[in-house]
Amino acid sequence: MEKKTKYCPFCGNEIDSAYLNCPICGKSQYSVMEIKPKHKKKNMLLAVFLSLLFTGLGQAYLRQWFRGLAFIISAFSIVLFLGPYLTDEEIMIVGVFFGILSAIDAYFLAKKINQSSV
Repeated sequence: MEKKTKYCPFCGNEIDSAYLNCPICGKSQYSVMEIKPKHKKKNMLLAVFLSLLFTGLGQAYLRQWFRGLAFIISAFSIVLFLGPYLTDEEIMIVGVFFGILSAIDAYFLAKKINQSSV
């Protein structure tokens, strides 16, 4: 009976097909299709857009629930406590500031998630 062999996808050496790890390079022989990424890639522009649309929504899209909630609570708390002392224009500036801050955070968070899923 003939011995079944295969080629290691990492080093290219011919090895016994029963090996779980390549004896030459030591890499696992599970097929690339069997290895699933930790996280599904996320759309960075969508995360930024959602954060600009509503503070913290981009973080929620990225499944960072507490981080998104922290942005929402922070923005509303500042408006609630400082609202009586601020004009409508100043409240709008605070809202825009938190929206931009949330969008920047969502961009870098999506970038980090996408790099870790490769």
